[in-house]
Amino acid sequence: MSDPDIWGAVVPAWIGGVGSLIAAAVSAVALIKSLKTQGGVETLKGAANAGITAGTGQGSQKEPFDGTGTATPADTQSPVSWTAWHEARSQYRLRNDSTHTGASAKLTQLKDVTPGGDGAASFHGTLPVQLAPNESIPFTIDKSLVSPSVTAIELGWEDSDGTERTRTLYI
Repeated sequence: MSDPDIWGAVVPAWIGGVGSLIAAAVSAVALIKSLKTQGGVETLKGAANAGITAGTGQGSQKEPFDGTGTATPADTQSPVSWTAWHEARSQYRLRNDSTHTGASAKLTQLKDVTPGGDGAASFHGTLPVQLAPNESIPFTIDKSLVSPSVTAIELGWEDSDGTERTRTLYI
């Protein structure tokens, strides 16, 4: 029987075994941190959407400003509010959540505005769409492994009085 080749077989096998154990430990730590981060991402999404609807239940809008510091007619809050939720896989729903005001809206825009994103959110119907309170439409977010954790979609709509509004919703 011959002696084992220590430098040609034994040492590389030990290095491979120790490297595998280190890789497994690093991946376990990464998984735990990822799970912790996901909870933080959910908290941030909720805070971002709550900050937009702070106390009023209304959407924040980009409004015209006349430069004088006085309120223009469009500075008033929209009676329309929006909610989006995940249904299955890449399927989501967007709802006119204005049951408290009874306001309908004509949705004119739904586009992905995620910074550094890959345009994963899309609506496959035709716009504009008239949505009464509590009515919803389906849309998709096709995420890949490199997609950001949170998707930002910009909604554009017209209130029942014809005022055009926009809001960014974080999903």
